[in-house]
Amino acid sequence: MIEAVVGDIGGTNARFASARLESGRVSLAQIKTLRCADFPNLAQALQQYAQGLGQDLPASAAFAVAGPVRGQAIRFTNTGWAFSAQEIAKAFGFAHVRLVNDFTANAMALPVLAGEELAILGGPDAAAAGAQPVRAICGPGTGFGVSALVGDYAVQGEGGHSAFAPGDEIEDRLLAYLRPLYGRVSVERLLSGPGLADMDAFFAQEAGSARKLSPEEVTRRALDGSDSIALLALERFCAVLGAVSGDLALLYGAESGVFIAGGIAPNMLEFLKASRFRARFEDKGRLSYFVTPIPSYCVLRADLAMVGCAAALMAHEGGKP
Repeated sequence: MIEAVVGDIGGTNARFASARLESGRVSLAQIKTLRCADFPNLAQALQQYAQGLGQDLPASAAFAVAGPVRGQAIRFTNTGWAFSAQEIAKAFGFAHVRLVNDFTANAMALPVLAGEELAILGGPDAAAAGAQPVRAICGPGTGFGVSALVGDYAVQGEGGHSAFAPGDEIEDRLLAYLRPLYGRVSVERLLSGPGLADMDAFFAQEAGSARKLSPEEVTRRALDGSDSIALLALERFCAVLGAVSGDLALLYGAESGVFIAGGIAPNMLEFLKASRFRARFEDKGRLSYFVTPIPSYCVLRADLAMVGCAAALMAHEGGKP
């Protein structure tokens, strides 16, 4: 049995838990969410979590982090935090610390998902017999994460920073609106909380007005039907998410499914199902026949990255117990 502190460190929130890894299974307890903006660095956030445990920290720790991990160090894209595994080990006396990209961790956790922790977003209920054992996973949040699980190997990458490709004339105009703001326009500039807010501002401008709502306000107004501009923004958000998810199916050959994770999608699940998500997923021109048999899912489990980074620690520290 391995005991560890695990965390899911994003651009907005830092989530911590105590993990127990036994017989190839991960269980989490004492889960707590802290706002990154309330702390100058990870060490102080982790210190507050440790004080609330009422017991000594275990000897090992693993953290899923929202950005590329290089040499077991991370500099966040969407927050000012930066740290290394060595620094955290020294500060807290850990014998072992492991850093894993958050969506790589999500990918590593896919095999533990039960049926009730997934919602079908379109396509078949399950992969066809003989499909490649490749699953892609992505998700909007403060940024946009991407990974894939190829057999038992999780791929680390920064697919959210690949270039956005418009799918129609409206998205041509949306790209033209975003380019002066950001220069190069990546997928993440649209498929994220800030991206949703920018889409709303774009549609407001198209309607002859100007505004800047929070992503939460855009979503609320769209879902309750009180705001036609917010509705256009959220509908377009879902359509672009479908297009990008289908592109990932092509990129990875993800015949065993594409999974949407993160905190945004589950909160608008029925809207997402009824949107153009799946139509854009399958609209791949000459390769539409390839993606049509691929299932697409929304992940309903909120602690997926912590489960995955615990599994990464278990593999790194000598394999399954």
